Amino acid sequence: MRFSFSAFGLHQGALPGYAASHGCIRLTHEGARHLFGKLQVGDYAVVQP
Repeated sequence: MRFSFSAFGLHQGALPGYAASHGCIRLTHEGARHLFGKLQVGDYAVVQP
């Protein structure tokens, strides 16, 4: 899942407990399944801390 056609996005991956990304947000497998199951292509989503 990408942010505005940029190189950054959301994806499932290992969560090492420290910053280990170039801007992507890593999700647990369960978190990714939940989120991707709720959104469709073109949906508007707000990401907040």
